[in-house]
Amino acid sequence: MHRSVRSYTRALAAAAGVVALASCGSDEPGNSVKDYFSAVQAVVTTGAAPIAPTSAFRPSIGTKTKGDRPLFSAMPPQTISGVAHDGTPPAAADGPGISHAEGSTAFLGQPFAYSLTGTAEFSKVYLWVDGVSGYYELDLPVSVTLVDLVLQVTENAGSSIDLETALSGSGGVGAVHSETLAPRDPADADVFVTLNWSNASDVDLHVIATPTNGTPFEIDYENDTSPDGGHLDLDANPGCSTTNATTPQETISWPHGTAPAGHYQVWVHYYANCGADATTFTGTVFKKGQQVTTFNGSFAGPSSLDSAQPLLKAEFDIP
Repeated sequence: MHRSVRSYTRALAAAAGVVALASCGSDEPGNSVKDYFSAVQAVVTTGAAPIAPTSAFRPSIGTKTKGDRPLFSAMPPQTISGVAHDGTPPAAADGPGISHAEGSTAFLGQPFAYSLTGTAEFSKVYLWVDGVSGYYELDLPVSVTLVDLVLQVTENAGSSIDLETALSGSGGVGAVHSETLAPRDPADADVFVTLNWSNASDVDLHVIATPTNGTPFEIDYENDTSPDGGHLDLDANPGCSTTNATTPQETISWPHGTAPAGHYQVWVHYYANCGADATTFTGTVFKKGQQVTTFNGSFAGPSSLDSAQPLLKAEFDIP
């Protein structure tokens, strides 16, 4: 019997402890910011920027080879967890405004990336939902002009979230930025592939699609969007940063009605061990909301990097 993507994501989130604050099993959102976002994190570089590789590994369509591994600085980006408060956030004053906000695809019960660019340096981020109680506060260790966030959407957040954000610097809190998010239900996606692993290592998910009538293409951390709407929704733990302290996850998906007919391959690559002794991973493939296969594996820390090849873990067809 096939398992639905909704039951799978509910079990996964419960195991990771990230949806315990969702609203009582109802599909209607609640009255607290924690009914919409169960966790908010920021990824901030506090020391020297990670060292850029001279020839980073880039899997491509066709033969998969190991390639060179990048070098990272001794001070990788730091993860800051937002603190949830009751009540309303501080009022706007003369602080920095938000000049740009950009997010990946938001799915119910899943983490997604959201970045904010300030008009000046800031050291605090406030995030809340219009019309409900409570807010998240992120106290950054350094002042920045750009911050990368990871927002964990609850399974019952609903189809529309009026997200409000504000930044605080030396002049206080700046003007509020408002954006309406429209989280998608994973059960409605044509293809929904997840990869989870056990620690802070950098593991990457790749999907190669070979359309029946068309040119093959690959979705990965460098090409995160396909011409027909497929998308990598979060590059987890990039460059040995930590984007989820409990269960790092990457998802590649095609929204309803967009996945081309053809053959699909799911690859897993051990990009960097980031100091971890061993890494175990699991993954699941859904088509049209139904689970069609699962996969798993492990990497034995640095020794696996010496001979690691991208692993072909699943194949399936879209008729």
